[in-house]
Amino acid sequence: MNHWIASHDHGTSKQTIKNVPHRHAFALVGEKNLFLCHQIMSHMEAHCFEIILEVKLPEETKEAIFENRKMGYSHYLCNQQGGEFTVASIVAGSRQSFTANVWTGVPDSNPPAVMPQPPWGKGPDGKPVPPWRTDVTVEIIRIVHFRHLNRNETSRRFEEYILFGRGKEAHIMHSVLWQPDYDHLASLRKAPDWISEEQLIATINVSFPELPFDPWGTYCNCPLHDNSVHEVYYFGFTEFRDPEGNVQNHIEKLEIHVDHTWWYSTKITNYWRAQHCANNIQIS
Repeated sequence: MNHWIASHDHGTSKQTIKNVPHRHAFALVGEKNLFLCHQIMSHMEAHCFEIILEVKLPEETKEAIFENRKMGYSHYLCNQQGGEFTVASIVAGSRQSFTANVWTGVPDSNPPAVMPQPPWGKGPDGKPVPPWRTDVTVEIIRIVHFRHLNRNETSRRFEEYILFGRGKEAHIMHSVLWQPDYDHLASLRKAPDWISEEQLIATINVSFPELPFDPWGTYCNCPLHDNSVHEVYYFGFTEFRDPEGNVQNHIEKLEIHVDHTWWYSTKITNYWRAQHCANNIQIS
């Protein structure tokens, strides 16, 4: 069964604030350092989390993924059926690894209009249909970022992203607030020199003044193009003040260089049957 049905099947039991083990899909980024970014469903408690994990994969699998990337594929990992877990178990430290399948694409409709059936081979476009690789052991090195979506948060000034990475590698993941919203995961050309590596490892939030936030709408096409430069605000700040409220210093203009988008979609994080962006183009 395709995991976008299996992991997100909401008809078998009622939702509860006590997390129920599920299958969880993650998008993969990084080269020297690998990260998994959780695919969010803002309306389902089991999947209502932003979570980024730094992970280790078997060397053979990692090399195969890097070779596969040369053909233009993005990669997605999901824990196998029978190995369901909760996000809370990872955060609590009780789960430090899991066995996953690897996909090279995400269906452009959710649920998919046509379910790929085994034996797995190539689809009509010649690309492999998932799963591309099975029984991959994922070792969790650390939790990079964790946040439960919060319906008490109603608005922002600008669209916000989590900036994370290690060494010279840096990535951004869009921070989801509530529907309608969009998922977006991209790598930067290089880690910005205006923060330390420790700040990058710890993660920071950046907002884009060119992308005003609309609580009633969202960006129906990827708002940050490959090979583009953008001004950002550090946690929304443009200046710092002293204890008396006087301006201490203005923050110099901060920029990031977006290199490549791995994942962009409005299909999964929003209600399946109430898509705000019916005809947008998904990048996966």
